[in-house]
Amino acid sequence: MIKARGKRGTTTRDGKFVDTHHGAIEDLVKAGIMFVGTPDDVYGQLSEFIDNVGGLGHFLMMGHAGHMTHAEAVDQITLVAKEVFPRLQTPRAASKQAA
Repeated sequence: MIKARGKRGTTTRDGKFVDTHHGAIEDLVKAGIMFVGTPDDVYGQLSEFIDNVGGLGHFLMMGHAGHMTHAEAVDQITLVAKEVFPRLQTPRAASKQAA
């Protein structure tokens, strides 16, 4: 995370500054700050993130946003636990950084 003129933000891989408080969802996804979409989308985004940072030890997830109900948040967290995490635990091809 960087601090630029009082705004907290980061950059995408192509160098675009993204305000982490008010950035567009698409930009936050490109910056690896937010993972959204179908289980396949989220798996792909997380796999790319993990490869880019060289691995993952622990994962902390905020599974609620906006006006989601508790039940909706539980459904989303359960979906990630059942459909995404098991796939992340199977070995993948060596990362780009290892090459």
